Amino acid sequence: MKVLLINPPVFHAEEVRIKSRLFTTEKYMNVFGEPMGLMYLASYLQAYEHEVQIVDVFDDKIWNNLRTIIGKSGADVIGITSMTTGINEALETAQICKDELAIPIVFGGPHASGTPETLTKHPFVDISVIGEGEQTFLELLSTIERGGSLKEVNGICYKEDGNVVRTAPRQLIGDLDSIPWPARDIVDIEKYYMDISSHRGIWPAYTVFASRGCPFNCAFCTSNIWGRRWRKRDPKKVVDEIEYIHEQFSRPGIKFGDFVFNVDRKWVEEICNELLKRGLDIKWSAKTSIHGITPELLELMNRSGCVLLKYGGESADQETLSLLNKKQTPEEVEKVIKLTREADISPHLYFLVGVPQETEESKTRTFEFAKRLFHKYDAKIKFSTLYVFPGTEIEEMAGLKGYDYYNPLANVESESRAPLFSVVAGMYSESEINKLRERYDKYFAIRSAWRYVRRHPFSLRSWKYILQNL
Repeated sequence: MKVLLINPPVFHAEEVRIKSRLFTTEKYMNVFGEPMGLMYLASYLQAYEHEVQIVDVFDDKIWNNLRTIIGKSGADVIGITSMTTGINEALETAQICKDELAIPIVFGGPHASGTPETLTKHPFVDISVIGEGEQTFLELLSTIERGGSLKEVNGICYKEDGNVVRTAPRQLIGDLDSIPWPARDIVDIEKYYMDISSHRGIWPAYTVFASRGCPFNCAFCTSNIWGRRWRKRDPKKVVDEIEYIHEQFSRPGIKFGDFVFNVDRKWVEEICNELLKRGLDIKWSAKTSIHGITPELLELMNRSGCVLLKYGGESADQETLSLLNKKQTPEEVEKVIKLTREADISPHLYFLVGVPQETEESKTRTFEFAKRLFHKYDAKIKFSTLYVFPGTEIEEMAGLKGYDYYNPLANVESESRAPLFSVVAGMYSESEINKLRERYDKYFAIRSAWRYVRRHPFSLRSWKYILQNL
């Protein structure tokens, strides 16, 4: 069958366009980098002889010509990935599809998995895929092609006689190495500019997934929508893919996109040792938990090319951390940040703004904690807004179970696609949260830029990076 997979804009293209604060030239941000989920799905379907096209709507030109692109695709089925922060744009994309082609429209991704029944009620959505898409979408295509009953397909919601039907759940894929590498050849991979920014330099990078899932239970994270089962690939096959990317493309960096990279220390060591054995001259980064980090592991990571590790700090207030199901203390976080920097690896800390039960005292404590880590250990700092995503524990805490996410909440002034917890709770207005986050970001962005220029005054890449982001 002919399959068209669409990555809709996270926000309208006009909003995605970023203007430099210093210059009037415009640039586009690929907010989440390469559409890895669709690329994995495409390669899996291609292995079974389906014809697949990916359309990633990341600029005005593609958005304005989307109707024509869809009409000319000749697709038998259209798949649309869905993020909660861009669900209205995803549904607008589905409407365009329905206007052009009378074919099944299938939704997947985190939003579809988090609230499949509610999404499938929408007039432009025929089927929602729950969880991992590869096996489900393949079986769905086979069923549609032969005219079978959708009840036979596990892991979906669909419409039948005006009702939404949910089928039996599908088991997670156990053998990740049975999935072909993502189809990098059917997208213009060079258009996706991602980089690794460390105190040691900046390296353009591509994304690789070495594992799936997360064993932790953070209240705000969408990873648990797929369950808490962590699965890993064979270390040698992970490095095979890295070596292939290194040989085929020009970028020297690899960003591991895993939810959490260091669940299994022995497995991480095997990947590091395989990189060293093959003598690959790459730099890499990963998202990691503070748990299981040791000086010995960091030293091995550093030797194998690791230059940046990302940690979830979230808050410096212990009550807040407990509320978010973060099994850590600020003291443990600081210890790991110190060890990471001593290993000559840049630590990157994420903190949250707009956390439930947050007080002025706890906000100040978190900001001062972030400042100390920034100045004392050279840590990179990023503050993010706490959104409510379907299927998470935060959704229940906010009293939004069953909320449809497509219409504004009554009596809540918000322009966000995903609700902000503290706005829903009446703690702050959205403008107050945005101003607070912008103040935090400005503090660290200006100092980070100046710090980087001092270290690399003669690097053209460094200056380009600084000017684009100021």
